[in-house]
Amino acid sequence: MSTQLPSVLPDTNFLIDYPDIHKQAWQLRPLQILISEVVTKELVGLCRSQYPMLAENAERALNVLDVLRNGARKEDNTYQQGDITITFIPRPSRVPLPLEDKTPDHQLIATARARLTAVPPHFCAILSNDRELCHIAEAMSVL
Repeated sequence: MSTQLPSVLPDTNFLIDYPDIHKQAWQLRPLQILISEVVTKELVGLCRSQYPMLAENAERALNVLDVLRNGARKEDNTYQQGDITITFIPRPSRVPLPLEDKTPDHQLIATARARLTAVPPHFCAILSNDRELCHIAEAMSVL
């Protein structure tokens, strides 16, 4: 896994809307797409939603991610397709205050923030339409 690649971190709602993440017309290339364990766990829960369309879309996103994960290199959980790298990552081990370590959105923000504040820093943006997540991320200088 090249940590020098600019990266994006899709939220659950992004993957529900755009499950074929590896087929998107990304303008930024090369690009690393980080798939957090936090998001896959949320998708599993949404598969049991009382709303059939939401459950179906969550299941479709999980199926796509399963195919990508099965094609990933075992040593670094990375799937490569041309200049797009998809990396499956664990939950962050540390979530800095004022973020809450049990809140999935805060875990995504902590992951992006850790990359942005690394030495040297690495570009990382969260892809989400969740207003609260976006406001908190912005307050913490996360894109």
